[in-house]
Amino acid sequence: MEVQNFVFNTPKTCFNALTGQKIADDVIELFLFRNQWVYTLSVNDGAVLWDEKKHKIVESNHVIMAFSRFYLLENDDNTQSLYDVSGKVLFDKVQEVLLFPCGWFVVCQNGEKALYRDDASFVLKGFLQVTLIQTGVFVLAEYEPDDWTVYRRDGSMVAEHVKDFQFLSETFYSLTFEDKIVIYDDKAQTQIVSPGKFPRLLFGNRFVAVVDGWVTLFRANGKKMTACHKDYFSFDNGLFLVKRNDDTVELCNAKCRVLHKFVHAVGSAGYQNFLIVTAEGRDYLYDNKGKLIYQADNLEVCGGGFFLEKKKNQKSGTLLKYDLSVVAEDVLEAEVFHNGWMMLERAEMETENFVFELCHPDARRVAVSGFAFEYDEKFKVWVRQNKKGKFSLWHEVHGCVVRDADRIILTDALALSRRGNICSIYSLTKINVIDSDEKKVNLDFMLPIWSGSGRDLLKTVALCGGDCLGNEEDFFALLSRPDSLDPCFDVIRKLLNDDVDDK
Repeated sequence: MEVQNFVFNTPKTCFNALTGQKIADDVIELFLFRNQWVYTLSVNDGAVLWDEKKHKIVESNHVIMAFSRFYLLENDDNTQSLYDVSGKVLFDKVQEVLLFPCGWFVVCQNGEKALYRDDASFVLKGFLQVTLIQTGVFVLAEYEPDDWTVYRRDGSMVAEHVKDFQFLSETFYSLTFEDKIVIYDDKAQTQIVSPGKFPRLLFGNRFVAVVDGWVTLFRANGKKMTACHKDYFSFDNGLFLVKRNDDTVELCNAKCRVLHKFVHAVGSAGYQNFLIVTAEGRDYLYDNKGKLIYQADNLEVCGGGFFLEKKKNQKSGTLLKYDLSVVAEDVLEAEVFHNGWMMLERAEMETENFVFELCHPDARRVAVSGFAFEYDEKFKVWVRQNKKGKFSLWHEVHGCVVRDADRIILTDALALSRRGNICSIYSLTKINVIDSDEKKVNLDFMLPIWSGSGRDLLKTVALCGGDCLGNEEDFFALLSRPDSLDPCFDVIRKLLNDDVDDK
């Protein structure tokens, strides 16, 4: 979404959930842009545009858009002016500025359109319309109806008089001309005219085309691999699927040798180009070169190149790394994050209770609880619940930041805490500041950025950005009791009446 708009019935203190920053007090309307700049209309300050670090950019009632490091004002004569972050005008009183999600933009003036990159450098002009492919790696400009010219990001031309196109990656694509379709593999530096009709690009730098009535599979250089089947699907590690005319599916390697018949499913293993193939009741793990490296009754993808192997009819299994080394035994469920931290669920043999473990990438156990953790790898924090039902917030460097809370909720870059009727908001961005000797002495960065009663939270605070709605619903989970079947409304009703009994 390019812009999120929030309108409040009463003045609010607003926080950006995505940056962990306080925006402003006494706000009655707010516009949050994709670049996390915020345009506020407040009771005291009027209309102000702020950047993502809460620096004031401009005071104006005419801001209509902010993107990249620029902002757009509407003039009294309905023209638009584009400024950079320093306030320097880049384009004054133009007809219109059109935006792309990647930050590139088109300036319309005197009936002509011109394209600029996200650093405001000029690309080209004079087109009817323009399309960006692969977030600006390719630029397609239409100068005449249904007649496209393809450029690279630097403005160099790839081809002109293009009628249609397919782009599968930055280096593998096809362009359709009046009399031919050309397949480009820039990595291999090949360009070939499609040997068949209706070519379709596939992963692994292959394509299919219809030749003599048959769907045929080709390499990017035009060499035929196989034909006379219903369809094909190719993978980056060299393997491909063949759908036979009887609708059964076979897995083949790069040399067209059949590896498995009656394939039921194929999925990404979450690491490089590894694949997990299910065929005839077993799972097969193939590496990024298409080599079979493991097979098991059941392999579950846990993320980050980790797999949970379970024998038939067994609830627990063994957690394996992509190199097939054993990480942990007797695991019921596992989740491995991109940074290598792990959340493991196990069953205690003596008590038959479920135990959740948060582990360091070296498999060292960091925390244990009878309840599932909520872990945020971006901000290196987790929420832990103890046997008494109390919550604590931990950081992997600073240790326990909040303890003995009745509820803690993580919302993007914010942590919301409630202890009795006192609610607090913590900035995970602030907590996650890189350590220095000075910060170790001054622990202010671990203090809440807002604190007050539950009633004040509902009436005076708004969270903006991400999945936040900017209203009371954002606090329902915080103000509810964990064990309540209908957790929100009776508690909130008490808060609004200043009648909270949290014993």
